[in-house]
Amino acid sequence: MVDYYRFAKAKIKQQNSTHKKSEIAKNRFEQREVRLTRLKQESDEKRRQAAAERERATADKLADPDGKKAAIAAALQRVKQKQNNNQRKEDLT
Repeated sequence: MVDYYRFAKAKIKQQNSTHKKSEIAKNRFEQREVRLTRLKQESDEKRRQAAAERERATADKLADPDGKKAAIAAALQRVKQKQNNNQRKEDLT
């Protein structure tokens, strides 16, 4: 009779141990799935941003293939700034 109870207790202990291990594995699996989903979403977002950036760059090149307009605009802005600075100096004297 004692052997029967001892055997039953050992079996219950083994079942509890197996159940705990399966719960740990289940939690680990669920966390992994969440992590993989998050990483996939992040990479998709980066890919979309890169595609949008490439599209903008392409549109800019089509609008001004040599970049001459941008260079001209920058030069004009510098000239206007110099003129404003010179005008201020003259006003001060």
